[in-house]
Amino acid sequence: MLSAATPPFLTMDGNDGAPARDTLPAGLPFSDLAEGPPLRGDIRQLTGLRGIVALDVALSHYGLNQIPGLRLLSFANPAVDLFFCLSGFTLCLVYGAGRVGRLRWRAYFVARFARVYPLFLLTTLVTLCYSLAWQVGSFPQHSAADLLIQFVRQATLLSEIPLPSLGPVPGAMGCWNDSAWSISVEAACYVVVFPPLFALTRRARRMDAGAIVLAMVALGAVSFVVFAKLFTPNINDPGYPQPAYSLALFVPLIRGGTMFGAGWLAYLLYFAHREAASFLGTITDTLALGFLAVAASEWFGLLASSAVVIIVPFLILGLMDGRTVTARILAARPIHYLGAISYSLYLWHVPGLSLAERLWPWQPGERLHGMLWPLALSLALSAVSFHGFEMPVRRAINRWAVVRRA
Repeated sequence: MLSAATPPFLTMDGNDGAPARDTLPAGLPFSDLAEGPPLRGDIRQLTGLRGIVALDVALSHYGLNQIPGLRLLSFANPAVDLFFCLSGFTLCLVYGAGRVGRLRWRAYFVARFARVYPLFLLTTLVTLCYSLAWQVGSFPQHSAADLLIQFVRQATLLSEIPLPSLGPVPGAMGCWNDSAWSISVEAACYVVVFPPLFALTRRARRMDAGAIVLAMVALGAVSFVVFAKLFTPNINDPGYPQPAYSLALFVPLIRGGTMFGAGWLAYLLYFAHREAASFLGTITDTLALGFLAVAASEWFGLLASSAVVIIVPFLILGLMDGRTVTARILAARPIHYLGAISYSLYLWHVPGLSLAERLWPWQPGERLHGMLWPLALSLALSAVSFHGFEMPVRRAINRWAVVRRA
């Protein structure tokens, strides 16, 4: 492993979804991973999990849920909750919550900025340009002043922060790039949620394992109920009526906060209660099957697929035992690479769909064409973006931070 003295902003952690300079073997048991200094390597199975989930989000937006049989695999909405939970868990691992005395603020915020912002800003600008050029959706109806207000709101990562006195600024899900709304929530959690949780870890490690498990279930249940009762997909669209309950404006933030917290609790169980965490490792494959069963049950009218958020923190923790079948599948080289480019795929798949429709349009009945062609184009865009923009820019920012610090 890399030296414990390596600054966190120099590492390529599992949360970053990038190949690390030091990749941890997928088959390590809990005893090998839970000891010692903060992790500085890429946990292959968690990176692979991120890739599978990003792929599911893209395919769901491309119409996976409209194809009989295949629609059972579509769980796009709770997929975002999984991202939040995974971020809360892996950030604790990387920054050594409970093991180091304090969070190094400058290193932390430089790493988070380098991780999410450059690609977010690039895809936002690209979406604006092609939407104006091709007159996508309601863009032609907006004045330059309206577009400027929307751009400032998005560029400052405030698109999902409610402004009750002004009302929500128009825009699809708060962002022109539909999938990018969660980046605003993620950024808010970086600032408001993770630092206090990090500070609480040393005291919270004294919590009983049973209490931690109940808290994980409770946070997942809150996220599920809030989503099921209050989620309104088009709440920020132009002309959309105000919701009956103002709390609906806060649903994205509640989802992000509760699932970040669930990820932190999973880390507490991993860090302070090895036996309980090891038990979850032994049932990881069962948890994975349960996740798929709950996700598919919605199509049979049994249970909303968003209920999988209750399982998510337990599944993530169980995957830390890399010897299970599920962990080894997720750690396989193609899936791991998909996880490496998952952030690019997540942000490029909506622009990729628009470009695919422009280059090679398809008829409404051509479902496979309308799914596989945009996917192929988006995967190509994501790979080019990852190697040609995302990683070089991230490294440049990190190098700049090191020089400034020196």
